[in-house]
Amino acid sequence: MRIIIIVFALLISCNANAAVFMAKPVLFADSLSNSNNHKLTQLTNTSLVQLEKYLGRKLKFKEKIALKVLKFKLKSNKNTFEKVSSKHGKTSLTLGILSLVLLFIFPLATIPLGILAITNGSQAIKDNPNDKEGKTGKTLGIISLSLLALAVLALVALISAFVVH
Repeated sequence: MRIIIIVFALLISCNANAAVFMAKPVLFADSLSNSNNHKLTQLTNTSLVQLEKYLGRKLKFKEKIALKVLKFKLKSNKNTFEKVSSKHGKTSLTLGILSLVLLFIFPLATIPLGILAITNGSQAIKDNPNDKEGKTGKTLGIISLSLLALAVLALVALISAFVVH
């Protein structure tokens, strides 16, 4: 969204040729195909001299600033165009939620579901360290197994208190 706002600022402050040249790759940024990522890479690697040569004129001060801001935004948001979640992450999140819910309904189901949530979450994080669903699923699996262990310890302490007296 921020990138599109910058493109509109370019359309207002620049002439049409410069704005179209810089806007084309950005307008296709929502698509995840390799050719569009290649266009984004080309835009971030284009120098002022190359752009001026392409346009056939010198850029105004506003245009230079807008180009620098656009390049900075594209470089800082480079990872947002990549796929963020994976099948392992979604599976881990689902299993983590199920293990936490079934902890109170059917506690024995928590053990395999929690372990599967942790392993799938670990795989998702290994594939992509920015996978929030994988991290959340792994955390939910750990929490559900920890709560189950605490419940078992409390049950053992309760039973041992009644057996001793």
